[in-house]
Amino acid sequence: MRHPNHAPRHVALPVLRAALTAFALVSCARQTAATGSDAGPTSAGRGGAGTSGAAGGGGAGYGSADAGVVTRDGGPAPTDAAAPNAHGPYAYYYPNPTNFGQVYGVPRSTTNSVLLASGKDPHNIVNPFTFDAEHVYYGDNQTALIALATSGKATATTLVSGLHRVTAIAVDATDLYFLDVEDPPSGAPATAASTVVGRVALAGTVEADAGAFQELVRVSGGGATSLALYDGHVYWAADSAGTIGGVIRRVSTSGGAAETLASQQVSPRKIAVDASGVYWLNLGHLGVDCSPTDGSLVYLAPGTTATRVLVPNLAGASALTVKDGTVYFTTAGAHCNVQPAGGGNVWKLVSPSATPQSLVGNVTEPDNLFVDATDVYFTVVTDTFNYIEAAAKVVR
Repeated sequence: MRHPNHAPRHVALPVLRAALTAFALVSCARQTAATGSDAGPTSAGRGGAGTSGAAGGGGAGYGSADAGVVTRDGGPAPTDAAAPNAHGPYAYYYPNPTNFGQVYGVPRSTTNSVLLASGKDPHNIVNPFTFDAEHVYYGDNQTALIALATSGKATATTLVSGLHRVTAIAVDATDLYFLDVEDPPSGAPATAASTVVGRVALAGTVEADAGAFQELVRVSGGGATSLALYDGHVYWAADSAGTIGGVIRRVSTSGGAAETLASQQVSPRKIAVDASGVYWLNLGHLGVDCSPTDGSLVYLAPGTTATRVLVPNLAGASALTVKDGTVYFTTAGAHCNVQPAGGGNVWKLVSPSATPQSLVGNVTEPDNLFVDATDVYFTVVTDTFNYIEAAAKVVR
């Protein structure tokens, strides 16, 4: 998410080919475009051209009445309360950086996005961002983590504050896990940075230490970019600033020593895990003016130590998720200086030995992937001049 200067706007999204269902647009002004044409996968889809803190500290603020947002009514009641993977009244949520940041929900019952919350000075609704069945979770200036209830009237709660620079979050049934990067003091070498993997109770839970977070592990180095939860472990990726040196690690959700699963990765940015294995997107070697075109989708099978590149030569690798052994990822396409319209893809890989298929092509900056039992949700930029973003979906 980027900090914008544009005022909110609401625009209608055209149908993205016959397979793509579009939702009402909401404004999303971005100052910098996501990187990334794709020479790796084979386009076989329906969308067109195929190219997509401190230990024990920082706990004050749990249950705070002022989480730095102006909340709105939570929207209509769900039309199908028994729907698989139902998320309150909404099927999907996404953040916008307009003004001080906004949170939108996409109802299952209508085609209009609903504004749930807006940031207010000095607070900003910024990435990281995720959601579960009852709340969305996001960063407030990357130093606090907020839970926003999504049913009824939206209300915000501060889970933890006093952090340094939170770069990624994920949730399970009881806790929120996060990566907090503590940058080195002024004048100190970059190697003096450290990353904490932390855990804090979710909104609505009751714990004796409510408000404090547990430090699961602290490791040297910064660059932490993404994390995922699976089978009692936190998995995360640490970037290498465009050089060969990125790592994939994991630690038990109860805490302990960190285990390095892979090294010598080129800017790993997104990670996803399920029973089929560990997957991550390498952004590739960063250029001065042009987006990397040597990104890759990499795989580590369960019980093994040798990594495998599943899809090479990705330009603008941007989002990743896995559902029931099927991997979904996006690429934005190659560009220099200015991100062009189109060129992006939403991809599907049904197994490590399969060929990627394009679910949707010729879209601009697809991002914010989420997959439920039937559909793939994502956002696209529909106005490259104003960087207006919209939610959309395609059948899995």
